[in-house]
Amino acid sequence: MCRFNLSQELVDSIVDQLVADIEARQARTMPYDPRFQYPVSARMKELKVYALINRAFMRRSQKYLFSVIEIRPGLAVPSSFFSPVPNEVELSDTSHRTVNNILQVLERKPYLAMHVRRINTSASFGPLARRYEIISTLLHKLRAYENPKHLFLRFYAGDSPVRPPDYSFQSDTSLRFPHIQHLHVSNAVQVPISFIANNPELQTLVLENIEQMKDDTDGCSLVLRPKVKHLTLRDSGSFWRVFSQTKRHLAGSLSTSQLCIRCIFTIPVKTREPYLL
Repeated sequence: MCRFNLSQELVDSIVDQLVADIEARQARTMPYDPRFQYPVSARMKELKVYALINRAFMRRSQKYLFSVIEIRPGLAVPSSFFSPVPNEVELSDTSHRTVNNILQVLERKPYLAMHVRRINTSASFGPLARRYEIISTLLHKLRAYENPKHLFLRFYAGDSPVRPPDYSFQSDTSLRFPHIQHLHVSNAVQVPISFIANNPELQTLVLENIEQMKDDTDGCSLVLRPKVKHLTLRDSGSFWRVFSQTKRHLAGSLSTSQLCIRCIFTIPVKTREPYLL
């Protein structure tokens, strides 16, 4: 049997092209399908096969297989029809299993934490992290490698509409994300300005379907000011109000050098084509 070795650069190019092809195909075939939000390991089964070829393919595949972790609340189901929604937020079974599995892997191979660059979670992250020790343990391991770099915060079905959102985790040293460079907030309410402004490494900010923002700066200039280069406001029900509030606080809370602002809204027609302002 013929045996040969490929350079790591060539292997990296092959795996990167595979991922790009899968992402492009899925973006065309199921952009609004819930499966498009699945973890990479579930959406890219071909990548798991590549990881079994040899060590060179395994190293590059791990970069994508461990790139995203989803920490979401479980459904808040009352005990009866007339019972109130439970006050305690629960971690979903899938997220609980995922975090446990990741921790077991990191115990054996701690260097894989360098690949976990994105966390998808919700406004219930603070209560979840305070209640479940496995989450704070995971964050401690990721911070050792200055990860995650990307935080995607959105409203999930498990987030109770009667439970106020909690953004205080960014002010808690044991729970905060100190190395966030990309922040995407979607379908959220009462987003405090300080939650955005207290991210000194922040470069890209996306606000999507934000109903309102809360001014909690009290007119004080914040010490840690991110150097945001790209600001995107997308499909907000109170679009211009969010834009004016954000713009008003840019001078006092954000460093606006070389800032690129992009405003997007979607016309409610069948084609769902985005329009840029």
